[in-house]
Amino acid sequence: MFSAKVINIFSITLVFLATLFFIAGCAGNENQDGNGVPWIISDKNSVLAYFGLSDVYIDTNGGNVRINYDSNCSADWCHDCDEQGQATLAMMIFATVATIASLIMMLLPFITNRASGLELAVVVCNIIAAITSLIAILVFMGGCKNEIEDSDNSGAFDLEWGAGSVLTLIGMVFMWFIVIFQLTGMCGSRRVAVIAH
Repeated sequence: MFSAKVINIFSITLVFLATLFFIAGCAGNENQDGNGVPWIISDKNSVLAYFGLSDVYIDTNGGNVRINYDSNCSADWCHDCDEQGQATLAMMIFATVATIASLIMMLLPFITNRASGLELAVVVCNIIAAITSLIAILVFMGGCKNEIEDSDNSGAFDLEWGAGSVLTLIGMVFMWFIVIFQLTGMCGSRRVAVIAH
């Protein structure tokens, strides 16, 4: 079987990767010149559309335009995407802060001997990160994306998940895996302790 040190390094690696993916999800807030990290993309009839959390960047053969959901957007879905984009960004910030806190607490035992008893705090941070990233995905992809599809009577968009939503989804899966892994480890170690007494 694997040693505790190997399991801890594996866990730290997954939390570190989830942190990077969540930061990328937060970067989906700005979508300047299509170089951001869009949460939703569309490529139909030579029209590229990159939907971020606060704006959409549309690139056509005739030029390009960046439209903020809250100011110069007149489509039916603009208001919903603006509100859901703000809520998603807030959830992604919570998830990112929770993974950073978890990562720091997971690294402390490697740095100092005084950092014992942080298992429960790490699990709580990881649960917060997993839940808030799940909420972020559900809010934006279940709300804004569906609203755009429902309002697109002309068939102008062929919506797909963009890099921001896919990276957030991968980070969320990592966090749920780590939560299950940690809870299983904690319950297993307590069961052994009870049997020993």
